[in-house]
Amino acid sequence: MGGVLKIWAIKPNEILLNGNTVQLLNEGNVYELQVTQDTASMAITMESDFKGHTYIHEAHGFISGYNSDSAGYLTEMSRIKKFVIICQDGLGNLFLLGRPTIPLKFTKKLDTGETTAAKRGFEITFSGRVHFNEIQLSASPFTMS
Repeated sequence: MGGVLKIWAIKPNEILLNGNTVQLLNEGNVYELQVTQDTASMAITMESDFKGHTYIHEAHGFISGYNSDSAGYLTEMSRIKKFVIICQDGLGNLFLLGRPTIPLKFTKKLDTGETTAAKRGFEITFSGRVHFNEIQLSASPFTMS
């Protein structure tokens, strides 16, 4: 099963990385993003040049609906801008994108669609150029989920 079911966004100073294990310094500061089913994905693209390899880390998703809670925390995230993220795929695997020293940039876009039947909510994107590949985590860092 492909796709991304859930994305957690963590401020770079709130996460420690040791190999393929992550420790969260304050789980209460993690943004847990419930993306709409079949709207989210992640991709890692390797690019090479004379300096070596870099990896473009990207994750996209759609958060359905518009309410003051979702608008509030997404606006707060827009002010912070830089995050390390954990994505859960359709098989339950957890992947770390970005690094505490090289976080990803967060952007959001409110989309109401053109018709009354169109989907309404936020398109979210995390992206950045990282010197390392993604990491598949050996265990969940979360005590709550």
